Formats: sequence, C-alpha cells, structure tokens
Amino acid sequence: EKGNHLPPWLDPEEEWAVIQQRGVLRIEDNYSFSTIADICQKCFGKDKDYRIQRSFFRVTDDWMLWCPKLAIELPDGSKAAQSRGWINELSADWDEIIERNDSGATPVKHPDKPRYTFAKSKDERGEDAYRFIGIFQWSETTPSGEHIYKRMASDMKLK
Repeated sequence: EKGNHLPPWLDPEEEWAVIQQRGVLRIEDNYSFSTIADICQKCFGKDKDYRIQRSFFRVTDDWMLWCPKLAIELPDGSKAAQSRGWINELSADWDEIIERNDSGATPVKHPDKPRYTFAKSKDERGEDAYRFIGIFQWSETTPSGEHIYKRMASDMKLK
C-alpha cells in the first residue's frame, strides 16, 4: 500500500486528549470550545459544574481569562460590535487586538495582567465557538481611546 493516506480525522474528544497529553494548548491547534465554562474546565481544571457568564475575569492570581467576541465585518467594510458596544478586531497575523467601544473611551481593566485569550466567532459548522488565539497583554491606549493588546505568547500550559 502506498503511504499517501491522510491521517484520520480526530473527533473533538480524541483531539483534546492529544492536547491534554502534550500539556500545552497552541494557537495552531484547531480546537474549539463551546462555552467559557468548557474552557475553564479543560484548561484550568475547574470542576464540571463550574459556570461562568462573564467574558473577562481573573482565572488565577496573576492572570485573566478574556473571551472577546470578534467584530463582524459588514458588506460596506465597516465593523459591527457583537457585544454591548465593544468592537474587537484581531489583526491578520493574530499579533494584535484592537478594542474600542461605541460609547467612547473607557479605562483598561487590569492593564498589568496578561490575558489568556479565546476569541468567540463562528466555527466551520457555523456555530458560535471559542478558540485560543494566544496570551495577550495591554500595550497602549490610543488618543482616540482604542486599547491595543499585543500577543506575548502563542501557547499556554494547561493547569
């Protein structure tokens, strides 16, 4: 037999088992999480009954978990907020997130704490899902009130 077969597709449980065994989640892993609670259980060892409604909160003493909804691009090229006026844009190279609010300038919360960042967007099946896009940290706020976050790592150790 020729050795040109594609490897079999992994189902999500098998895929997660591979990541878990490695002990590191990387942005190259095309793994999607269905909920923020799912992220907390798998990546931070929270128990299965753990529930969370917020998209930004402290997950360990010095680290935040951030699950921004990425802005939707409208046909005219403008960006529409997905969540309470927040417009979050991820640069094409995934190295920067630009965050602004329709209502104008707002202070950055916890600017000194790095953020495990999982962006919410549509997966291949068209369902909302969260995907790890790196560890980001606030870098600057522009005069017009946009917060710029820079990616400082593209993988994270699982707890």
